[in-house]
Amino acid sequence: CMVPRTYPANPPLGRWVDTQRVMYQTKAVNMTQERINALEEIGFVWNALDARWEQSFEELRDYVQRNRLPGKVPPKNETTLRNWILYNTKRFKKLKNIGDDDEDNAKRNKERLKKLQSLGFCMNIRYN
Repeated sequence: CMVPRTYPANPPLGRWVDTQRVMYQTKAVNMTQERINALEEIGFVWNALDARWEQSFEELRDYVQRNRLPGKVPPKNETTLRNWILYNTKRFKKLKNIGDDDEDNAKRNKERLKKLQSLGFCMNIRYN
């Protein structure tokens, strides 16, 4: 269930999904384990940004495998994928040390960096 917060096809659904995500993240009392389980059974996505990152990474991995071009930025005709990898490599290069952020973000950044490096995208970044 990858419904965005602003969902033109059904705005009330988008708001409801956003409310569920907020309640889950803030551990609201009315977000019961039963509700969590029911939502997970239908494939509910708790963090849309993480899900989009993973989806783009899978597209990049497919591109690299299909074209046998590890570590190469996709050409200009692959605009979305090209912009995504350029944004991420630039973002990771700006980080002097992964681990200077809060623990969750540091862990997420380390995992993402390792995934990109597994496809040949090398960025000289230290892990704290």
